[in-house]
Amino acid sequence: MFFKGVGTISSNEGLLYNYWTIMLTLLKEGLPWDYINEITGEEMTLILAVMSTMKEQQSESLSQLGVR
Repeated sequence: MFFKGVGTISSNEGLLYNYWTIMLTLLKEGLPWDYINEITGEEMTLILAVMSTMKEQQSESLSQLGVR
């Protein structure tokens, strides 16, 4: 598991893990690979923030309806 020995990973390993977590998240949400490679870091941050907000709102709505 990744978290075992998490304090012993190098900064490069941490950056690589973060990079691929973001890439896979965006791909999973349906953004095309070519588009992901064209956007800026700021645009990527904004997209991830909006996705997170939308998921949180959806979760709250389902919670209010008693759905888990």
